[in-house]
Amino acid sequence: MRLVIFWAVYFGLLVVLCVAIVAQDPVQSGPQRGLRITLLRNSTKQGSLTLVVRLTNETNATVMLPKPLINCGCIDGYVMVSQKLLSRSKKPELGTGCAADRLSRADVVAEAQKEWLRLHPSESYDLPLEPWFISRRAKYELRAEYFPARFGPQELKALSENEINIVQTRSVSDALIVRSPH
Repeated sequence: MRLVIFWAVYFGLLVVLCVAIVAQDPVQSGPQRGLRITLLRNSTKQGSLTLVVRLTNETNATVMLPKPLINCGCIDGYVMVSQKLLSRSKKPELGTGCAADRLSRADVVAEAQKEWLRLHPSESYDLPLEPWFISRRAKYELRAEYFPARFGPQELKALSENEINIVQTRSVSDALIVRSPH
């Protein structure tokens, strides 16, 4: 009987510990909301299609972030655009990708103050997106996802001490349906 009580208490404490760990918020500096990511379509007079990825600051504070790369994973943050073919295609749909990283930042505060984007509340930044469609006259569903820059504990502390607000939450756009140019 004592053994049953021991294991019941042990598993009860284990469950409480797991719930406490899962419920913990990740370490963040500054605002708790994040960036809204939107895919926009612009058609030109020549009939070509241009796309834009828009990042909008949805926090109540000015935030700073390294300029994200598109479709190229990086420690400084990036945007991945996925495509889903919605129509028949004569050519095989192939994907591409890349990775661009560096080992560390020499001085994250100096880099933030000199090189990073500064977005005030409700301010947006547009990243042009080169169309990469493979099939002519094909219909696609596109989505974009923002992956924020990654920082170590010392970098987070330095940013916070210098009142540099960063966003550490991922964001996914709504779907955008487009037809590739002919």
